[in-house]
Amino acid sequence: MVTRADRELAACFPADPAWDLPPRPQRQLAALYLDGVVPDPDELGTYVTLPGTGEVISYPGLTGRPGAERRCEMVLFEARPGGALDVFGGVGDPGERLRLARRLLDQHLPPALADRYRDAELTDAGATLVGAVTPVVRRPVGTLPSGAAVLGGGDVVCRMDPGGAQGANSAVHCGFRYGEAILRHADGPFDRDWMIAAAEPWLTDIAYPAARWTATVLDPPGPMQELMLAAADDSRLADVFADTFARPANMTELAAGI
Repeated sequence: MVTRADRELAACFPADPAWDLPPRPQRQLAALYLDGVVPDPDELGTYVTLPGTGEVISYPGLTGRPGAERRCEMVLFEARPGGALDVFGGVGDPGERLRLARRLLDQHLPPALADRYRDAELTDAGATLVGAVTPVVRRPVGTLPSGAAVLGGGDVVCRMDPGGAQGANSAVHCGFRYGEAILRHADGPFDRDWMIAAAEPWLTDIAYPAARWTATVLDPPGPMQELMLAAADDSRLADVFADTFARPANMTELAAGI
């Protein structure tokens, strides 16, 4: 959910005109945190591509209060607008969202995989979220209402659809790169020129490649979709594809070589 404070912060950073991104969400999203799911034997999660329809992404996670966390399964439906997975709009009741999710899993996943969710239940009453993300790339240095320069990072500067599974990775890399830049320049000054230089390694090595990758994955059928479908029957391709999630700069190289 985007709050008023989020919008006010983002307004400090102008859009980067070098990026031509869709003006609207590429997917309608529904996320559920579930108990009672049979664990994936490999604990790696599942990424199911449904050509022309969207994606179903499932992976293990933690829920509960700090100090009392427990394992759960997080399921994300990435629906092409108007497609068969796009059924959660206007549905506010968590129980109804779970019923719809079970139906979609039964209809669109292989039986052996769908069976893992047969006894699934929500972890709590707040365990569902429905919405959409409009991708955007902004300049990394903005201007506060006071006129002071401010360095941005993570989703404020490079916001991607979660279907590429790169948003959190990019934000973590951003934090590390900025921390290293601060330590290298501990005596300052931390002015606008320094901010631009500090942002460049993160943008060039991590954020921009991940944004291009995500856009490619969510585009209409193309090389990346062909690769993912082929990887379902070829463990070597599957390993190569999975490795790119940890190394987003390799993603565009892989796409170019297909």
